[in-house]
Amino acid sequence: MTHKPNTNCLAGMICPNCKSTGPFDINATACFTVHDDGVEEFRNVEWDDGNFCACQQCDHDGCVSDFTIPEVQP
Repeated sequence: MTHKPNTNCLAGMICPNCKSTGPFDINATACFTVHDDGVEEFRNVEWDDGNFCACQQCDHDGCVSDFTIPEVQP
């Protein structure tokens, strides 16, 4: 199976187990607008290499750095 490389929010990420390019469940922080009846919107979504990450394809999990392809230096 060939996977198209990610070019946006998940650029450089791939599952080390099944080679899926996502989607991934990532434990992130964000700012939410919350009303008594629920969440209206969110913004400023952030994560780093140490945050939890799981592949939706095969359920493999670890931290974001485990799913990040090292940059190739010229």
